[in-house]
Amino acid sequence: MLKLPRNLSSISNRALFIFGLLATLLIQAAVPFLTVPTFGPALWATGFSQSFINESIFSIYARNFGLPEAAPIAFGLAGVWPAGLLIKLGLHPAEAYTTMAALWSVLGFSSAYLIGRHFSLSPKISTLAAVTWGTMPIIWINSGYTMTSIAMALFPFYILSVLHLFNSKPSPGRPWSKTIKTASLYLLACLISVFMDGYTFIMFAVGSSIFAAVTFIQDKSARTWLLTRAIPIHIVSFGLCYYLYTIYIGKSDFPQSGIAYIRSNGIDLSFFLIPPRGVHWLMDSLGLSIQRSEHQFFGNSTTWRASFCAPIILGSIWAVWTLRLKKSHTLALALCMLFGLYMSLGPSLRINSKRPEIHRNSVAMPAEDAIMPTGSAFISQHLPGFKHMRVPNRWLILGLAGSWGLILLASSTEGRRTKITGICFLGAVTLLNLPNIPRKLKYDISQREQFHRIERDFIGDLSRGVLEGEKVAFLPWGNDFLVNYAAARLKIATYNIGGDKNLIMARKHWPLSMRQFQKERPRGDILMEEFPEGTANPNTLINIAYLLETEDADAVVLPYVDLLWAAHGWPAPLKLRNNITPILEALEGYESIKVSNYDYYSTIRLSSKSSKGATKEIVKKIGAPLVSLPIFTEGWYGYEHNKNSKWRWSSGNSELLILSYDTGPIEVEVSFSIQSISERELRITGPSEELLFHSDNLRETVHVKIPRLVLKPGVNSLTFNTSTPPPEHPSDSRKLAFRVIDFSTYEVERSPLNTSQ
Repeated sequence: MLKLPRNLSSISNRALFIFGLLATLLIQAAVPFLTVPTFGPALWATGFSQSFINESIFSIYARNFGLPEAAPIAFGLAGVWPAGLLIKLGLHPAEAYTTMAALWSVLGFSSAYLIGRHFSLSPKISTLAAVTWGTMPIIWINSGYTMTSIAMALFPFYILSVLHLFNSKPSPGRPWSKTIKTASLYLLACLISVFMDGYTFIMFAVGSSIFAAVTFIQDKSARTWLLTRAIPIHIVSFGLCYYLYTIYIGKSDFPQSGIAYIRSNGIDLSFFLIPPRGVHWLMDSLGLSIQRSEHQFFGNSTTWRASFCAPIILGSIWAVWTLRLKKSHTLALALCMLFGLYMSLGPSLRINSKRPEIHRNSVAMPAEDAIMPTGSAFISQHLPGFKHMRVPNRWLILGLAGSWGLILLASSTEGRRTKITGICFLGAVTLLNLPNIPRKLKYDISQREQFHRIERDFIGDLSRGVLEGEKVAFLPWGNDFLVNYAAARLKIATYNIGGDKNLIMARKHWPLSMRQFQKERPRGDILMEEFPEGTANPNTLINIAYLLETEDADAVVLPYVDLLWAAHGWPAPLKLRNNITPILEALEGYESIKVSNYDYYSTIRLSSKSSKGATKEIVKKIGAPLVSLPIFTEGWYGYEHNKNSKWRWSSGNSELLILSYDTGPIEVEVSFSIQSISERELRITGPSEELLFHSDNLRETVHVKIPRLVLKPGVNSLTFNTSTPPPEHPSDSRKLAFRVIDFSTYEVERSPLNTSQ
């Protein structure tokens, strides 16, 4: 079964293995006390690690952020939990993260070596094969996606478990002994995979299923073993592990991305053939690379930075020609290669397809900007597991695994010329994939320095303004990467959380006092209605007071830095200070409110525990209505506007909440417009489930006016129900059903206008 390499009998073999391993760890920036593979995502991940061990070494839920529920980590439990143990042993989180990454990389490297030995390669060639895999750019370029990178480095471990399962036969004397060991290894691999990264878990499932099918077809003598043991072990292992994941997360169906967004993150064929500048050291030196950027191409930078693979694809073509299906596994590896490459293209074929000027700021790629469909759109939209893989370029790792395995398999043939050719391909792929090592090392060292500096600067400063055990709200909220780390290190509790999937899960359980604040980022721009520059939004003053007065928070922290991007580069500019200052100046004039200013943030508290009436004090002084802004809950997209109007799109059935601060019923006039992209049926019901609006064929813009809507004290809801699914929009990845435009409320008696969206 899987063991650390034992076939290193000579000193030279051992030395080469150790040198190759250290070189691989250096390229992957997994050298403890020297580098960190990534800065911001490592902060996010070790926030979970720290929070776990704040409670217990057995805890797998974070209780310092993502309140009020205990927060599971959406992916990466297999990484952050071991990192928590290392923190408990005394390591700084930066060193704990790097050590954890190094340990998993060692397992991946050793597994790659053992695959070479499984294919009867010599120890030296097996070490070279392990280095070839470990230095693949797709691994170290994806380090910014934390566990995805680690899972890619671990892929040989998954392959090794597949080879053991589908190549095993029961021992004559002990028929179940080998089965139990093989099943245990396979189940362990599935368990690590599902709790490490969802993308590679699906790829592991696809690759292993291909191996099972091909082995069944090609090897008649193995069919009894496959049908009675291997395939049941395969199905039960994946099914059980997926079930355990859904039990842990508590949610098995995250929102899907539109096909236009998926299309934008597919790989252009030219990316396979021509390397990007700044990644491959030798190709840069020879002048054979070209400059690419997000202004030229759709997708994020990993789409083209990690996609050059012409040398290894060429090697796999040579391997298939050499083997001609004479060896077992040839067909399975070839199918893995082809399927991985095919899926990595995304739903449309692109050949040097540039981004038009009209779509310069769009994250979605219209179909007309590509050449033709690839046919994978149905898979990406409808098949379980596949439909949540919004970044198809990551499928390349399965294609590379198949290509790498084919070269190893061909290198194991008896012909001397074939062996030499295989070694040359492995060496060439490794050499061409190497980055500019001094420049990369300098960058990786700086990542670690930023990690330690943000601990000294921001965490040290925050410790002056908040107390251990306090419930703190960071406003305005968003995808707050830095909060995970700060809250866990200072042992405070907060509603905020980093990670888009984690934010979706946590936000469902937030109190209304917290959900009032919404930090919106439509199309990449930060639009802060609650905190505009130069003026204090009166609704924001009221909402902060209400949040404190309801005791949903002991303190409100208004950071001057962006809590997402500050975690990706430190020191960070204090770019939110101008937005925060008017709020602070306005609140300093109220007796019931206490404002304290620090280097990177300000805190707002009630002036004493017994301070009550802060909300009414502010309402009375500024003459504001006792009715909140509309609160758009699940089902709504971000706030958008132009010079004349402001609106929010809905994906379908959705709810809008209005909060009344009065002690008794209050009558308001509600006014808004509503528009649908396609003809649809729509019903709007009020707080008492009364029908406020109904249309069987809504299409054009319709103005809705409700002259007297009775609101009770506290929460009141308007419910929007439609039975018509949203259509696909060619230039927008969102599911757009209808939009609400210029929502406003008038108090019938007091009559001040509240028109904020």
